[in-house]
Amino acid sequence: MVYGYGSGENTEQAYPDRGLFDNSPLRIKNSTHVTLYALDAETGKELYSSGDQITSFAHFAGLSVANGRLYIGTYDSTLYCFGLPNHQGKTE
Repeated sequence: MVYGYGSGENTEQAYPDRGLFDNSPLRIKNSTHVTLYALDAETGKELYSSGDQITSFAHFAGLSVANGRLYIGTYDSTLYCFGLPNHQGKTE
């Protein structure tokens, strides 16, 4: 399996109406939420998506794996934990 995520963060830093003037409250307001994905490493087929379970975006975050769990922290200081499937395909 391969794990990845869409950060949900609005990364625009240049705007037609104000050029390069940007600030974090504008990016925060236009951000959505993290979506976590598990993909089949051989085919790329999506095996799992967290959908909208995670309610904030990730800024300078990464995925961590420990003891059969996958972790990601979000901008609102929430740490999410997801169980990983074992060798028989069942979530631990």
